[in-house]
Amino acid sequence: MTRSRRTRSRTAGFTLTELVVTIIIAGVLAAFAAARIDRQGFDTEGYANQVASTVRYAQKLAIAQRRSVNVSVSGNSISLSYPALALPVLMPPSSDNYSIGAPPGVTIANASVTFDALGRPSAGTTLTVSGDTPRRITIEAETGYVRYTP
Repeated sequence: MTRSRRTRSRTAGFTLTELVVTIIIAGVLAAFAAARIDRQGFDTEGYANQVASTVRYAQKLAIAQRRSVNVSVSGNSISLSYPALALPVLMPPSSDNYSIGAPPGVTIANASVTFDALGRPSAGTTLTVSGDTPRRITIEAETGYVRYTP
């Protein structure tokens, strides 16, 4: 009985060498798989979500502060400002100007929309984020509702 218990406990589990070899093989396979992933789609989707969130934030900021907020898209970046004061909107956790640049390979067409104190846009607008496939962010003319269509 003593001998069978020792044999059974020695054969249970993996040796350290087996585990190290398995981890090395998994690492090599992961390195090859990561090189094949196309980031363009992820970058385009992420930036389109950021643009939609920024436009929604501008509308809510205009309502909360009861003053106009301008959303300006130019040169592949989006920025917010107060048109009546000619001042930029600041990022919430810091004192930097609210501006978001597009990642490499992603573009956005130039546009501008201003939300009044009631959250209504100056005009209905569609922002198009281009990368692997175009993504559209539509701002409804009457309500200012921001609709993102992937």
